[in-house]
This record gives sequence, C-alpha cells and structure tokens, in this order.
Amino acid sequence: MDRQQTSLVLRTCAPDMSSSYGFRWPSVGEIAEAGDWNPDPECGNGLHGWLHGHGDSTCQYGKAECFKLVAGARWLVVEVDTRDVVDLGGKCKFPRGLVRFVGDMKDAANYLIANEPRAREDAVIGAHLQVGDHKFVAVGGRGVAVAGMGGTAISGVQGASITGDFGTSIADAFGTATSGRGGKAIAGQSGTARVGDYGMAIVGYYGTAIAAEHGVAVAGRFGTAAAGVNGEIRIDCFDEVALRHRAVIGYVGENGIAANTPYTLDEQNSLRRAPQ
Repeated sequence: MDRQQTSLVLRTCAPDMSSSYGFRWPSVGEIAEAGDWNPDPECGNGLHGWLHGHGDSTCQYGKAECFKLVAGARWLVVEVDTRDVVDLGGKCKFPRGLVRFVGDMKDAANYLIANEPRAREDAVIGAHLQVGDHKFVAVGGRGVAVAGMGGTAISGVQGASITGDFGTSIADAFGTATSGRGGKAIAGQSGTARVGDYGMAIVGYYGTAIAAEHGVAVAGRFGTAAAGVNGEIRIDCFDEVALRHRAVIGYVGENGIAANTPYTLDEQNSLRRAPQ
C-alpha cells in the first residue's frame, strides 16, 4: 500500500486472533478482508478499529464486544486505504487492511505512535507515555500517563495517571489517578484517586479517594474516602427531602473519625467505617 494514501488503525482481538462472529485476523504482512463489506455508516459489515489509535475504547458492536479485551488479547496495527475508512463515532470500519503489527497493547500503541504522525495529535488508546517535571501528557483508554513534579497526566477509561509532587493526575471511569505531596488526583466513576500530604483526591460514584496527612478525600455517591492525620473526608449523598445533593464531611481526629481508615455512608447518610 502507498503510505501517502493510507492510515494506520489500532484494534484488538482474542489470543487466537479471532474477533466478532468468528472472523480470524491474519499474521503480519497479510491482508485481512471483510466478506460482507457495506460502506453505510453503521456498525457491522466490515472490519473495525480505532483510526490513528483515537476513539472510544469501550465501544460495542451490537451486543458483542467489537474489540475483545480478554487475558492474552492480541493488539494489531492495520494499514488501510484512507479513502475506504468510514467513521462510526468512537471507532471506524474499513473493507480490508494490511496487518503491520501484532503484539501486546503497549507495544502496539508504541508502534502506532512511531509510524503514524496523526496518532500524535490526540490521546492514543493503550499508550504508555512518560514526561518530565512540569510537563503535560495524555493517553487514551487503558493507557498509562506519567508526569514528573508539577506536571499533568491524563488517562482515559480504565487507564492510570501518575504525577509527582504538586502535580495533577486525572483518570476517567474505572481508572487510577495518583499524585504526590500537594497534588490533585481526580478519577471518574468507580475509579481510585490517591494523593500525598496536603493533596486532594476526588472520585465519582462508587469510587475510592485516599489522601495522606492534611489531605482532603472527596468521593461521589456510594463512594469510599480515607485521609491521614488532620485530614478531611467528604462523601456525596442525595437528600430525598430537599431533593438535592449534599456532602457529608468528617474531620480526622474528631467525632471518632480515624486516620487512614476508609469510610462510607450508611442508610441514614452518616459516616461509618467501610466493610473490610
């Protein structure tokens, strides 16, 4: 294929190289082709992936996963004719493509970034990137972003973001955000945010927020929060009488709130130690 008229697409499949509806992907250097190709902008009737590694890593194909994420999954980089690519919003489809790489998630993302300049324009799914102090780094879903002191690291769904002291770490749903002393860690629904002394950890619904000494841990509804000595915990709840959200606040060392101990809310929206 002429690389001036082609694009690289990232995708994943089962360890045996199979994907939805029994399609089996070929090895590196071979052409994969959909026998049921239809260019209509609807999911199905083609091969699917993330153009330039960008998109929604949780996208679905009907009731089955378009991109199987199982233990030992194989990650592919496929070269396709750009003119054939159909945007499906969060993913794309195409009739055929040349398999350029097969391996694990990290190596596939690295190959894509090294060989597709357009991949560097946005966060790449599965990428593992690291920058120095006071720098910014972002990766897509299931990736890992690491920044040094005073830096900012952002990761997508089920990703991990890590920064040093005074940094800002942000992770999407089910992700993990970790920042050092004086930092801020923010994670989405069911995520985990952890900060050092004097930091602030914030999570969404069902999440876990952990702050060290003098830190603040903030959790959404049904979440869990813990803070160190002289720290503060806040857990969101819904006031059924006033029909508004409220924050239940606890101060470590007061009213029985212990340091480095996870708390949640009971049915009366009162703080209680989380079950171990």
